[in-house]
Amino acid sequence: MAAAIGAAPARRGAVLLMVLIFGAAASSLAVTAMRSSSAGVRAATVYLDEVRAEELGRAAVDLIAARLASGEPGVRRAGAFAVPFADAVVEVSYIGETARIDLNAAPPELLAALFQAAGASPTEARLYADRIIDWRDPDDAKRPSGAEAEDYARAGLPPPGNRNFVHLAELDQVLGLPAAMREAVVGAVTVASGKAGVDPTIAGRLVVRALSGGEERRADTFIGRRGAGFERREDIVAAFPTSSRAFIDLDPGRAVRATIRVVVRGRFERRFEAVVGSEGGGIDVQVVSWQSYPGP
Repeated sequence: MAAAIGAAPARRGAVLLMVLIFGAAASSLAVTAMRSSSAGVRAATVYLDEVRAEELGRAAVDLIAARLASGEPGVRRAGAFAVPFADAVVEVSYIGETARIDLNAAPPELLAALFQAAGASPTEARLYADRIIDWRDPDDAKRPSGAEAEDYARAGLPPPGNRNFVHLAELDQVLGLPAAMREAVVGAVTVASGKAGVDPTIAGRLVVRALSGGEERRADTFIGRRGAGFERREDIVAAFPTSSRAFIDLDPGRAVRATIRVVVRGRFERRFEAVVGSEGGGIDVQVVSWQSYPGP
């Protein structure tokens, strides 16, 4: 009897321990479920903010198109504006692609000047320029330092495009163009301006140096002066050597490169870079390239 009386409290203790264990497990599951639910809500919110930012970034292209349709050279050359929305702010700055040298339209002399300004020797610069011309032209006639299909075949590479470059990444396919040189010039070239020349009033320093015949002081002097503006076109042209003046084109091209910053509900930021083309200055535009970056 004594043993039976002693066993009852032991069983009750065991049951209580099991209840406590199950209770603790249930509480832990509840906390985990709440955390998972909270994480799910946050993920959904981020997703919605990202979709909204992308939507507003794409809508900014229409705003740029409206600007380009004005036909005013100054507006088509460069500009900046901001548009507030109920839940977001969109900031846009853009500059004409004539600030860069067009791989599809530039003459070999201008391409060589660019490579030489980037550090290539005169011989190397001519070789790189000839290789680009041979890659883009439709014929099989090889330039003095160029390369055509048979040269690519000997190197175990696909043949040259024999067409216009459609993306800057295709520079990787040009035989004999070193990766370091591609990296050095990629920010100074484009496939979208449609111009054989460039506009030094908006061009970067490397392009201005190329137009200056590689003369650092002449390039720096011009960049310092352009902040105050020029009264006459002739003053701009006269700032460069005679050999480079044929490469200067101050008329707006058919495309601009835009940087778009979108902030949604003051907490989510995205940045986009778009090259936007417009034939004849019309409002019907084409997005030549589009990249997104997390902000800030």
